[in-house]
Amino acid sequence: MSVSLVVGEAGSGGAIAFAHTDTLYMLEGSIFPVIGPEAGAAVIYRDSERAADFAEAIRPLPSQLYEYGFVDAVLPENPHDVRSAITAALHPDRIGNRNTRPDRAVQAASTHA
Repeated sequence: MSVSLVVGEAGSGGAIAFAHTDTLYMLEGSIFPVIGPEAGAAVIYRDSERAADFAEAIRPLPSQLYEYGFVDAVLPENPHDVRSAITAALHPDRIGNRNTRPDRAVQAASTHA
């Protein structure tokens, strides 16, 4: 059983690898972009100094990612709630979503497109 928790900004291949977990949580104030803001701004605007503009434009909010089925829950930034959620996710009787989450996310994203 594995649990990942996005606590800040998660992106790139390494973050995607950590997302392949039985349970994936995000804190309310975290983001999970596909590409870092500086690199994205360099590609889209041809100006890495516009990183803030790019981040705002593509910002995948936890609530959106939950709606798409990409994350299992969005947790408040409260240590007690985080600890409780992780403890529950690690319960031996709980089955994780490692293999079903990507399919749910793709299906939800295609219906929202």
